Amino acid sequence: MRLNEEVKVLLLVGLGLGCFEGLSRQFETRLSADLRQIRSHEEIPEKIAKAEQEGRESVLVLGNSLARAGLREPEIRERFAASHKPDPEVLYLTPDASDVSDWAAAYRRLFPGRHDSPEPSYVLVGTGRNHLEDRKVVSPEKLGAYHAGGSDYGRILRTWLKTTDERARFLIASVSSLFANRERLRPILFYNLIPGYESVAQRLNEGDVAKVMATGPGNASAERFGLLLDSIHLPAERVMVTAIPLPWTYELSPTLLEAAEKREVRVFAEESDRLWPREAFPDGYHLAPDGGAGFTRSVMARLLP
Repeated sequence: MRLNEEVKVLLLVGLGLGCFEGLSRQFETRLSADLRQIRSHEEIPEKIAKAEQEGRESVLVLGNSLARAGLREPEIRERFAASHKPDPEVLYLTPDASDVSDWAAAYRRLFPGRHDSPEPSYVLVGTGRNHLEDRKVVSPEKLGAYHAGGSDYGRILRTWLKTTDERARFLIASVSSLFANRERLRPILFYNLIPGYESVAQRLNEGDVAKVMATGPGNASAERFGLLLDSIHLPAERVMVTAIPLPWTYELSPTLLEAAEKREVRVFAEESDRLWPREAFPDGYHLAPDGGAGFTRSVMARLLP
């Protein structure tokens, strides 16, 4: 029996989408440095296991670009050397524009807590003012495509995502790289085809930062932060939450501090409570290498006294 025209069109569309999906998966790491970093997260457990076999410890920095700039590998290694410890394996799980929803999901997927599953020797959680609070998921697509494991799907769909649209985006992205990365393709085209797009985007980003600066300590719950801490199966003294300095002073919310105190996890927030010089933030947000080096030394002196 001959296929009617509608079925032929559907088959053709399906074939085309399948081809584009395959190409998207093959070339997705070329879309951005952030995607290359995210894909490298899959190697973290293997690197930790290798370090264990070599008799070395590992340090996992967990956060976003603030943590990546503020908690520097050379100074972490420097402190281990000063403490007469073997050179550690320093690893970063710091996807851009992420928060505790992404960090908790990614950590639980990479380190499921089985007896045969390696786990870092130390975990440093780097946060800005509100990154550890339960807020609207920044990107359901990113969460579904790259961070969440199947065991957390039910929790995420029930309580983390609030609308049918968010749940649909999460589920579709979990099976389609093409869908997950559709927003990444748009700025690439705009930067190349639309004159002045870069300056406009920069002004919009600066406006977003200004909104954050005007926001005081949040009052949101900290259930995801608690879930993250409960998923790190290490002695409490090997885990530290660090408030990364910003161009303005801030305090972590009492809810976050209570969640950490309940689990006896240390919080280092002294440096976020003082005003750093403007030149310490050349892009207006992230610590410069010198500032990050000094901050890391302060953190490590408390982690490895």
